[in-house]
Amino acid sequence: MGFCQFVSDVRLLASAVQDPGNEKHPAYFPSYSDWFDEHTKVHFLGYSLGGLGCLAAFLKSRIGEKPPGVSHGGLWSEPTIDTCTLLCSGASFLDLDPRPLGFKQRIWDSIREYYYYRKFEELLRRRQRELADLEASASSANARRRIELKAQVKTLGAIRTQGSRNYRLFERLVLGEPWNSDELHRASNRILPILGGADRVVPEESLLRLRSESRQFCVLKVPGLTQEFQHTPEWEYWSRYVVSIIAHFLEHHPPDIGAEVQSESGQEGDI
Repeated sequence: MGFCQFVSDVRLLASAVQDPGNEKHPAYFPSYSDWFDEHTKVHFLGYSLGGLGCLAAFLKSRIGEKPPGVSHGGLWSEPTIDTCTLLCSGASFLDLDPRPLGFKQRIWDSIREYYYYRKFEELLRRRQRELADLEASASSANARRRIELKAQVKTLGAIRTQGSRNYRLFERLVLGEPWNSDELHRASNRILPILGGADRVVPEESLLRLRSESRQFCVLKVPGLTQEFQHTPEWEYWSRYVVSIIAHFLEHHPPDIGAEVQSESGQEGDI
């Protein structure tokens, strides 16, 4: 559940930044009004496993249950995330090569099995049994716990439902299931993966396979960069260029799918 919590928290923070005057917002902070307004652009940058969470939050905000600007129970609105940069991060947890991390392939495969059959199924059954016991006792002292359990059962049921967006995002990013090409095609022009040329943990093909049939997907490969690149000569040499390219991408990423067609026909593109 930590992955889903991270994704939710990142979206909440982005929403608070774009709605700084909303005192009822769950992530409200008074100083936000001094720094941001509703026109503030939000960009995600995630490193390593953090990149998976940022990618999930980015996609969920763009293709999630509610479009940008739509209120969640009157408390907060879905944020508009402009771009997402993945720094030495794969597209899914199980796309990573376990060997440089010290994992054997057998153990790595068991992680997938654990998340599929145990993480949600067993936890859901335990919560359902506990809820059934409390409801059978009909004790008013357990009213709050019954409410909590009903909410957990509902959440776990949504995550384990393969048709739900929550499950699909978790499945693709953590379990490594194939991505829906249509969803990536629509967002690929706003995703910038930065690969390390010497990074053995994130295979290059795991990101290149995300390319859509169009020319909307950009990938930056930095020579000599490893997964743990901090304080290395390679990073000291290339960091200025990487930062400048990220800054350029934020402002000049490829246009959205369909925008070019409108522009070529003499109409203003909706970017």
